[in-house]
Amino acid sequence: MLSSKDPRFGGFSGLALDRGRLLALTDQGSVAWLPWPDSADKRMLIRQLPDGPYSREYTWYRDTEALSRDPQGRGWWVSFEKANELWLYDLALRRALKRVRLGLYRWPTNLGIEGLVARPGPELLMFPEAEPRMFAMRRGRGVAQGLAGGQLKVSEAAMLPGGKVIALERDLSLGFSNRLVWLQESPHGWRVVRRLQLPAGLLDNLEGMTVQPLPNGSNRLWMISDDNFQRPLRTLLIAVDLPPERQGA
Repeated sequence: MLSSKDPRFGGFSGLALDRGRLLALTDQGSVAWLPWPDSADKRMLIRQLPDGPYSREYTWYRDTEALSRDPQGRGWWVSFEKANELWLYDLALRRALKRVRLGLYRWPTNLGIEGLVARPGPELLMFPEAEPRMFAMRRGRGVAQGLAGGQLKVSEAAMLPGGKVIALERDLSLGFSNRLVWLQESPHGWRVVRRLQLPAGLLDNLEGMTVQPLPNGSNRLWMISDDNFQRPLRTLLIAVDLPPERQGA
C-alpha cells in the first residue's frame, strides 16, 4: 500500500513508464513519479499539470483519467473526462502543446475517455468508459472502431508487445470487481478474446495500468488503485507477471 502526506497524493487514474520510473496520474490533475517498491530511494516527485480545462483554482474538477505517450514522440496525451478533451504536453509535462475538443456532450458525465493507447501509424486509441465501440485518432481526426464481444466498462488500457491491447475492466455493485480483458485487432475493429478476474478486494478500484517487458520474454503489468481521496479506500500498487504463453491468449 502506498501513502504520502502530500495532499495531492491519491485518486490515481493512470499509469505509465517514464525513463525507468513509474509515472502516475491523479484525477485532480497531478502527476507523480513513484519509487519502485524494491528501491532504497523512496522519494516521490509530484506536481500539478501546467494547464488544462477549467480554472487552476479548481483542479479537483478537471477529472484527468488517462495518459499515454504521443505516438509521434512529442510528449504525453492526457484525457479530461468531464470536459471531453485531450491535451498534449511536452515530455517533461511542464508545457501544454495542443488541445483537442472531443465534443462536450459526446458522452454522459463521468463516462468519457478512461483509456489511451499509442500505436504506430501514428494512432491514438481512445476507450470510453462504457460504450460498445472505441475510437482512434489519426492525424487529428477521430474514427470510430467496432468492438466485438460485448460492451466494455474500461478503466484503463495498455499495449502489449506484439500488438494486442490489454484493458482493465471494472464493475461496481456491492463493491468493485476488476478484470483484465485481452483485445485482438480484427478486420472490422477489435474483438474481446479473453477475460480474467483479478483477486482484488471489494474496496479496490483499479484505474491505472502499464506494461513492463521483462528480459525473459514475459510482461509485468503494474496496476494502481484509486482511493478517491477517502478512507477506507486505499492506494495499492500491484504487479502481475504474464508468462509468454498467456500473452497470446
